[in-house]
Amino acid sequence: MKNQFYLNLKPEQFQRRFGIKIQTLKAMVNALENFRLENPKDRRGRRTILTLEEQVLVVP
Repeated sequence: MKNQFYLNLKPEQFQRRFGIKIQTLKAMVNALENFRLENPKDRRGRRTILTLEEQVLVVP
C-alpha cells in the first residue's frame, strides 16, 4: 500500500472496508508505538516495507 488512500476515507467507508473504526486504529497504533519506545530491541534483519498503520490493518 504505497499510497495511503485509507487515510482519506470517510469514517463510515473506513469501517466498512476494514471492519474497525479509524479511532480504534489510531489507538492501536499509539499503543504499539508506546510499547516499542518502552521495549527497544535490537533491529536485526530486513526492514519492514509496511508502515505501522498498514501492519495493524493486515493483522487478522
